[in-house]
Amino acid sequence: MLLGGSSSSGGLGQRALRCRGTGAARRPAAAAPPAAPRPPRRTPRPPPGRAPLLCRAVEQQLFGKFSSPAYLDQAARRYRVGLENGLGEDELIAIELGADSLEELSEAQRGYVEKLKIRLTQRAEEMRREEAARRAREAVWFEAGKDAYERGEYPDSVAAFERAVEDNGRESAVGGDALMWLALAYQAVGREKDCIDTYKWIEANHPLPKMRKQAESLRYIMEAPKLELSPEERVQIPLLNTQDSWRRDA
Repeated sequence: MLLGGSSSSGGLGQRALRCRGTGAARRPAAAAPPAAPRPPRRTPRPPPGRAPLLCRAVEQQLFGKFSSPAYLDQAARRYRVGLENGLGEDELIAIELGADSLEELSEAQRGYVEKLKIRLTQRAEEMRREEAARRAREAVWFEAGKDAYERGEYPDSVAAFERAVEDNGRESAVGGDALMWLALAYQAVGREKDCIDTYKWIEANHPLPKMRKQAESLRYIMEAPKLELSPEERVQIPLLNTQDSWRRDA
């Protein structure tokens, strides 16, 4: 029994080996088709006539100081004064960027020139309009005081000039002019001590030398002793009773 079983098992194994050896050869796996080549990646070009945009980090590093309102106002004021004195726009922009001409700027700086030019021009114009509006507001009470003084309404002129000084400040140019007129108005209403004290303050404190000198001269006149003339010292001017009296005297 054991031998027969062993012989049967061996025959099956041999047949299996013969089937493997004489069977048809396996076909090789089909090769994958070659991948189509990818088109080269193209970098988008900026529109003609437009400078490439700067990286925000680079822009902040180079021109971050112009984001400060105080610095921008100073730069715009320099830009406006330079134009008024005949300097060119490109030269002024180069100076703001620390160079003498555009040729000395880096490529990154040159890409920012037009943007900075527009920014300074706009801010300079805004400051001009703001300054004109401020001067108009400052002049309201000052002009009202002069009008009242010229009409002989001296108490009203005192009130207007005091308001002009309060609104503009004693040390400003308009405030200094208002103080000079206020001193005259004080004199006109008989407040001579206030008049002299106003001149003294201008003489000691105002930043404009011309105004200090003028206050000194007027104070000297106010403090000079008053001359009193006797009737004999006064010049007598004869009065003519008729238009023909000079003919009779002749």
